[in-house]
Amino acid sequence: MTENATFFITAVTHGRTPFLAQHSDVFLEALNRQSSKHNAKIHAWVILPDHFHLLIELDGTPLPKFIQSLKLSFTNMLRVKGFHHGGRFWQLRYWDHVIRDQTDFNAHFDYIHYNPVKHGIADSPFDYEFSSAREYLNSGVYTDDWGAGVKFQGDFGE
Repeated sequence: MTENATFFITAVTHGRTPFLAQHSDVFLEALNRQSSKHNAKIHAWVILPDHFHLLIELDGTPLPKFIQSLKLSFTNMLRVKGFHHGGRFWQLRYWDHVIRDQTDFNAHFDYIHYNPVKHGIADSPFDYEFSSAREYLNSGVYTDDWGAGVKFQGDFGE
């Protein structure tokens, strides 16, 4: 049940240490490399200071293997660049949810893009640079007023 499906993923830095967004370029490089390597399709993403969310479709790779590869790739790339913070980079676990249908997909897609507003980091989803929200605004999926008054109910792994 962990391959050939679409998943919503939440992973958190160890101790919620807020270093992730400042290294978003490295994280995105690791994400792109691992997505290519594992034939994964990224539908949506957001990188916050201490966690990330992905909406990802896997084709043949078990989810635990993909997440392990992504975390390891990012960590190794940071170490090569000389970033050390004296401990583990990631919490040992991650949170995942199998997407059940289009309504479920849409709810998680929107939640990912609204997350920086939820956490008080941005006033609009489109003001936050470490997210795929602006890409979907530019392609017409969202209008520029999307997100005003949005409320999310459910468990999203935070």
